[in-house]
Amino acid sequence: MSAPGPVHVPHRRDVAHEAFDDEVILIHFPSGKYFRLDAPGRVAWAAIEAGATADDVAATFARAFDVGGGEAHDAAQAFLAELRAHGLVLADPVAEARRPSGAAGADGGPAASRAPWQRPRVEVFTDLEQLFLVDPIHDVDATGWPHAKP
Repeated sequence: MSAPGPVHVPHRRDVAHEAFDDEVILIHFPSGKYFRLDAPGRVAWAAIEAGATADDVAATFARAFDVGGGEAHDAAQAFLAELRAHGLVLADPVAEARRPSGAAGADGGPAASRAPWQRPRVEVFTDLEQLFLVDPIHDVDATGWPHAKP
């Protein structure tokens, strides 16, 4: 395998998220869009919260789902690229520097113990965009809430 690639983390300044049983809902404050990640996306998001490369996400898919390493890696790369494009994750050079060598392996374990595979989907919603853009709650700073920007 090639170099592990960048470590991805949630874009904590611009994104709020909440995980549920089989999905994650994310709100991207600068755009006002919100997103739904399905079950494979939820599994990947848990890895991303700890700081994950595409190899880490692929290994997470292989442990949780009945998927081969090549398909898991392709899905992980595409998923991370889509999250980056929406501004939901970013590369973290500090996490990358702290990362131990020899990251996660992709041993999936017995297929019978894993869920059926489907590629992760990122659903984008814009129906509350104007509400999120008007709500200043995410603009709170040390001086209190809310203060109009000049």
